[in-house]
Amino acid sequence: AVELINEPTAAIFHYANIAGASVAGKVMVFDLGGGTFDVTIAEVKDKNVQVIHSEGNPALGGKDIDRDLLEHLSDKYNEQLGAKLDLDDIDYLTQAEDLKKALSSKESFPIVIDGPNGPSKKIEVSRSEFNQIISKRIDETGIILKKCLKKSNLKAEDISQILLVGGSTRIPAVVKSIEDIMGKAPSKGVNVDEAVAAGAALYAGKNSPKENLNAA
Repeated sequence: AVELINEPTAAIFHYANIAGASVAGKVMVFDLGGGTFDVTIAEVKDKNVQVIHSEGNPALGGKDIDRDLLEHLSDKYNEQLGAKLDLDDIDYLTQAEDLKKALSSKESFPIVIDGPNGPSKKIEVSRSEFNQIISKRIDETGIILKKCLKKSNLKAEDISQILLVGGSTRIPAVVKSIEDIMGKAPSKGVNVDEAVAAGAALYAGKNSPKENLNAA
C-alpha cells in the first residue's frame, strides 16, 4: 500500500535526513513555490509530525514575482523606446525569471530586451530596485506568517527551526523578512526546489513500522 504524506511533512522529513541534522520541536515550514505560498507550523517528536496550523495564499508565488519584474522591464522599455512589452509573452516571462534568479546572488544584472516591434535594449536592474518592486509580495508573506503564529497560539521564540521550500525562498529579501519577524535565520543546506519531492521519496523508501512519520 502507498501511504501519502502532505508537503510540509515531506519537507520536514527531507531536512531531518540531512547528515548531522536534527529536526524537533515546533517547526515552521515556509513554502514560496511557483504559484502558491504557505506557512505551516508542526510539532515534530521522535519522527512523528503533527501539523498545528497552516496559512497561505494559493494565488501568490514566484510567477507573480516574475510578472512584477516584467512589468518593471516593460515600463523601462516604454520610457526609452515608446513601446510596452506583452506581459503574457512566455519569452519575456522566462527572461524575468532568469533576472530574478540572477538578482538572488548578484547586486545588479543587465538584461537585453528585444522589443515587440523594433530595437533591443539593455536594461540594468539592481537588487535594491528588485526589492522595491516585490516589496508588497514580501509584506504579504510576512502578514501570513504572523497570522499562522497567532492562529497557532505561538510566538516567534516558540519556533525551534524555520525550513525553506520553493525556489523563491532563495531571494535575499525573503530570507531577511523571515529573520526580521522570527529573530532567527532559516535552516539552510538543502535544495529548496526539491525538498518536498526528495522528502516524499525518502519517506517512501524508509517507511516501516519502526520509522513511521505521520501527518495530522
